[in-house]
Amino acid sequence: MKILFVHQNIPGQYRELIGFLVTQGTHELTFLTQREDMKLKGVDVRVYQTIHRSDKDSFSLTRTFEDGMANGYSVAQAIKQLQETEGFAPDIVIGHTGWGELTFIKDVLPDVPIIGFIEYFYRATGGMVGIDPEGT
Repeated sequence: MKILFVHQNIPGQYRELIGFLVTQGTHELTFLTQREDMKLKGVDVRVYQTIHRSDKDSFSLTRTFEDGMANGYSVAQAIKQLQETEGFAPDIVIGHTGWGELTFIKDVLPDVPIIGFIEYFYRATGGMVGIDPEGT
């Protein structure tokens, strides 16, 4: 099986799963990440550069969304380039939903199943981007 992992910080939550899949010896594993300094045995690590980072002065409630959309667009562009230059065609995509990287996957891989690692949730107070009700 050809498996594409997507996470800005390789290996993310997939270290054990990747290790297991590598020992099977029957899978083609590709990992799309922003991190340039990490290699994993048995995994084709590909680096994508995000096209945009939110400004430190941008509105705090939209900063995560802005960065996520840039990550998602950048991942889609990286996959599109791999398709065009190498005929890249994974059987499944596994990725983290919290960084926006899976947002546009279906635009470039419409028939490929996606398994999302759902770890974060967002709300008006607290959470990842919420306003601290105490103002601290």
